[in-house]
Amino acid sequence: MVITISSESGRTGDEEIMAKTMANADFIIPASYYSRHAAGKYISSGKIKLTDKEPDKFRSGTLGATEEQVIEGLKKGLECNTDAVVCIGEAAVKFKDNIKLLIDLNMEKNGEK
Repeated sequence: MVITISSESGRTGDEEIMAKTMANADFIIPASYYSRHAAGKYISSGKIKLTDKEPDKFRSGTLGATEEQVIEGLKKGLECNTDAVVCIGEAAVKFKDNIKLLIDLNMEKNGEK
C-alpha cells in the first residue's frame, strides 16, 4: 500500500490511518512527509518500505503529497513481491493518470502488455 496522506485532523489522523493500514497491508510505502512521520514507530515491523528520497514537507489544502512523491512511492511499491499495489490519499487520486502511465510502462517493460 502506498500512502500519500496528510490528514485534515493532523498528526492524530495520520497516525490513525497508519495504524489501520498496518493491520491490513503486507507492505506500506509512506510516500508523503506526513505519512513517513506517522510510520516512524512501525519501522521495525518489517512492513514499512521507505522511498530512497526523503519526502519534503508538503501540504496544499487537503493534498498531502506532490506528484513526485506519489510516483516515487508507486515505484517502490512495484518493487515489492505482492499481487497488488494500492495507492491511498487525495494525491493518489489527483495524479491517477500518471500512476496509470507508470503502471502501463512497467507492464510493457515486463512483457505483460
